[in-house]
Amino acid sequence: QEFKQLLDEELGLPPEEETTHLYETIRARQLPPPKHTVPEREKAISTELPNHNLPPQLTPFIGRKQELAEINKLLLDEPHCRLLTLVGAGGIGKTRLAIEAAAQAQDAFPNGVYFVSLASVGQPEFIVPALGETLNIKFHGAQEPKAQLLNYMHHKQMLLLVDGFEHLLDGAELLGEILVEAPQVTLLVTSRERLSLQEEWIYEVQGLPFPQEVEITTGKSPASLENFDAVRLFLQSARRAKADFFVSNEDILAIVRLCQLVDGMPLGLELAAPWVRSMSCQEIVEEVEQNLDFLSTTLRNVPKRHRSLRAVFEQTWSRLPKAGQTVLSKLSVFYGGCSREAAEQVTGASLPLLSSLVEKALLQRGSGGRYDMHELIRQFAVEQLQGHPDIHEEVLDRHAAYYADFLHQRNTYLFGRQRNKALSEIAIDIDNVYAAWQRAVAQINVEALDRSVESFYEHYRTKSLSHEVEPALRQATSAILGSADGNDGFEYEEAANLPDIRKRLVGFLLAARGDVCNKIGWLNKGQALLEQGIRLQRLAEPRDKLREARTLIWLSFSFHWGGAFSKAEPILHEALELFTEVQDRLGIAWCMNRLGSAALQSGQPAEAERLLSESKKINDEVGDLELVSVNCQILSMKAIDCGNYALAKELLDTADATNRDENIPFDWAGRMRERGRLFLAQGRYAQAAQAIQRSLELFDEGGSKWFKETTLSYLGSLYRQQDDFKKAERFYRQSLVAAEEVNHLKLMAHNLSGLGCVYFDQGQYHQAKQYQHKALDIFNKLENEPEIASVFRHLGHISINEDDNRQADTSKYYQKALRLAKKHLLAPIALDVLVGWSYLLVRVGEKSEAVEMLTLAKQHPASTYETKEKSGIHLDKLAADLPADVYTAAQSRGQTLELWETTTKYLEKLPKTG
Repeated sequence: QEFKQLLDEELGLPPEEETTHLYETIRARQLPPPKHTVPEREKAISTELPNHNLPPQLTPFIGRKQELAEINKLLLDEPHCRLLTLVGAGGIGKTRLAIEAAAQAQDAFPNGVYFVSLASVGQPEFIVPALGETLNIKFHGAQEPKAQLLNYMHHKQMLLLVDGFEHLLDGAELLGEILVEAPQVTLLVTSRERLSLQEEWIYEVQGLPFPQEVEITTGKSPASLENFDAVRLFLQSARRAKADFFVSNEDILAIVRLCQLVDGMPLGLELAAPWVRSMSCQEIVEEVEQNLDFLSTTLRNVPKRHRSLRAVFEQTWSRLPKAGQTVLSKLSVFYGGCSREAAEQVTGASLPLLSSLVEKALLQRGSGGRYDMHELIRQFAVEQLQGHPDIHEEVLDRHAAYYADFLHQRNTYLFGRQRNKALSEIAIDIDNVYAAWQRAVAQINVEALDRSVESFYEHYRTKSLSHEVEPALRQATSAILGSADGNDGFEYEEAANLPDIRKRLVGFLLAARGDVCNKIGWLNKGQALLEQGIRLQRLAEPRDKLREARTLIWLSFSFHWGGAFSKAEPILHEALELFTEVQDRLGIAWCMNRLGSAALQSGQPAEAERLLSESKKINDEVGDLELVSVNCQILSMKAIDCGNYALAKELLDTADATNRDENIPFDWAGRMRERGRLFLAQGRYAQAAQAIQRSLELFDEGGSKWFKETTLSYLGSLYRQQDDFKKAERFYRQSLVAAEEVNHLKLMAHNLSGLGCVYFDQGQYHQAKQYQHKALDIFNKLENEPEIASVFRHLGHISINEDDNRQADTSKYYQKALRLAKKHLLAPIALDVLVGWSYLLVRVGEKSEAVEMLTLAKQHPASTYETKEKSGIHLDKLAADLPADVYTAAQSRGQTLELWETTTKYLEKLPKTG
């Protein structure tokens, strides 16, 4: 008004004059008319319209390349598409997209492209006048205006962009009549819901693309995230509000979170951006998460309906029938969408009602048949539901009950051929599952928790989300026991008075927490919780023997990972007895697998092979993919130990292929670690580094800090073999500390032996011997013969380099190493011992025999790269010392030698040592 008053004074107009007189005065003075003005109406139908009246856009159009290409293809290349409706929620950017598409299509419509806004049109009967005004038609005479409009358009080849039709759906038939009477007119319509005309083609408009969680967590730099259209729109709007707006890496991550919150909605981003003048990006995100009213503006030239997201939603809400309002508000209890079945059972929604909400762009129906709601619409709908507390509580109870049943129904399928399908279904609905779990905990709904706990935990276990599930298990335990800390050390006398269902449930919760602690690396705490949980489960009547047996498997893992295989074995036999009693074939197969693994780690390869074969045979019937993968991984470890590197690779590849759908980070980490060990044996150091590093990352992702630190010993071996002794020692010692924290004897000994090798390689033989003897003491205590063979091999190497007069000691160490290596078919150790023995042969003048032995070691496929390198160096020296014909003949004989025959020959002609 102030602006008009100034113009009136400048032009000499009286204050009461109408705006049209202002325009006429400007025109008379030969000034160009404003771009947004409507041309002066003629007394008859206009024939001098401009080619378009598309509203000028004051900011650059961002993104939507694919959408524009698809819309223009429909408008220009699809002859049957003459009514195209862009459908989407309010604020999603339908109008701006339609204007851009219309502008790009201008050349295809000789009679023009025209924008018709229906925002101010209150009733369907005023659509015709609005169209007439846009087309500069002055209706006159006795003929109805609609007929005059249709007559006018009959021969026109034009595009009409009709904006904002959702509140005038009763007048949609007019558009159908235009298509009939004006065969060269094309209609591009924007609406929050479909027009439901037979001729209508639908194009659903979504938010602008923004980074998903996976793109943030897979190493993309913050700068690269700016390339997403939603981020670009926010940055453009923010810089209009604050020209010197600087974006830090932290800001980008906050902006990405904002884009996720508003689901790429342009209006939401544009309403949030001006706040950069007074708030940080993180503060803006926090406000949006808590307050829908935060997203608003006071700008005068923004239509009232777009000045806040609440205004947008209230407009839509007011046009919903009562039944639609009720169902939409109830659907707000779902997180991350829901299936049709869930919507019907929790909210009472019928299929027609769900479909109507989809048509109004209040729900989205995905390709899998799931219904989802924009997060900001959900916030608004929650507010409406909270206005009716009784109904709100009832819907939350129905939601919790539905997902307790949902999880219970999948218990059976989580162990067998349907495992991946069941896990996928849980993963899709995990946000709802977690919300239902929290509701059951808050209400101490023991029955619901008991029905859902196994599937609930299995999801998080397979995803290696230890730190996410541990608080949920602890809170549930605390709620049931009425304690503040999960009652890790409650009195069993008190627990004995709990109802049986609570004993079983709390026992399982404690055991599950123990399993989580094991994965994190808190083995002592994990073992204590598991033992408490199993003991409590046994107090209940009747006992749930299947659930109890599964928790016994977890306890065996705890001792197994701690290197206490002798303690794991009786627990596994106990579990095997229970699984046999309840006739659970998969459980029996798992017990066989774990017993086989323990036998292998304890140095009993024949028994390990028998047990693992039995496990595989049973699982071939049951079809559990996780067990297939674990079996392959264990066998690959044995193959590496025996020098069968091709088989090891084949087994690891099979495990990866089998386990790809489950993608359990913890299991992948273990397999990547074994790949690193395989590459080390083959001398492929770059690939070994990549595999070990990936293993460390996966353990880190799964919250398994202890396993990550223990894996550092593999880095120690990698750097030692590359002569970077400083790094090698650092990683061995770091891994040793982690092993000592939980008294993992086998890992402690492995690191001590590794440190001995580091000192040996640097010529510090006294220190090397000390570390190897410390390792030997532990391996003797564990009765682990394969590891004992390895240490004897290293002691032999030290002895032969330490003093020329210690030939007897060297021979003793090598004999012991060879006997154990032969017993357990550890070809890489045997071949390395033969290389060391060749030095003894040279010292006693048996150089030809040394060449034979070195040739065998150099060409044998089970030799490690390190052994082959040593063989080659020693052979080159002998080639210089021996006559060529003698050397060549010895090499030829060496090429025909068989490893174990050669080993037996040397052992038989030497005196046995104790």
